[in-house]
Amino acid sequence: MSAQLAFDLKLANPLAHRYFVAHSGVIQAVQALEQALAELRLDQQHFVSLYVFGAESTGKSHLLTAYQERALELGLENSCFLDLSSLDQVREGGELEGSVVSSYDALCSGGGLFLAVGAFSPQSNELSPHVRSRLLAGRVFELAMPQESELRPVLLSMMERKNLRISDFSLNYLLKRLPRNPLSFGVIFAKIHQLCFGDGRPANWSAVREVVDLLD
Repeated sequence: MSAQLAFDLKLANPLAHRYFVAHSGVIQAVQALEQALAELRLDQQHFVSLYVFGAESTGKSHLLTAYQERALELGLENSCFLDLSSLDQVREGGELEGSVVSSYDALCSGGGLFLAVGAFSPQSNELSPHVRSRLLAGRVFELAMPQESELRPVLLSMMERKNLRISDFSLNYLLKRLPRNPLSFGVIFAKIHQLCFGDGRPANWSAVREVVDLLD
């Protein structure tokens, strides 16, 4: 079996749209965003509000960044993208409460895309009532983790973002040995990247096995 070399070039944006994998846990939100962009390209006076929430590592930050990039590519400047992950910032009197309200109201009047992501349900009583009413006025989507059968394209995307090239044999080994907590995926690929590029080793099965064994 021939060794696979790591391929280390700097990535401009690891959260770019082209790296976002639309698996079953995110597909409804992605379809709504694509529809919103299509509608806004036809009529920039149109208003679309979307709030996407989910647990850690379900892809909220990537989705936000990816579609901010996509909107700019399409020339849709009347857009607002807000990360509301910190509940403290969107409670009454919080740092982001005014930004949410003013941005939403401006776009509602003049047209554009309002996209916010967070870790909490928009129905949470801990939210500022002004924020809660605006998030609930639009479409709401909850993200979920990919199914096990969908992990291959997700892992391939993560490897590409790290500029790692490994064999199918090593990838299949990873799929069998990966912990089923997606929070560990990024840790594993960061360790493989560090091991290979730090020590000048090829990103082959031996390196992959060493990292997985360390994390077991």
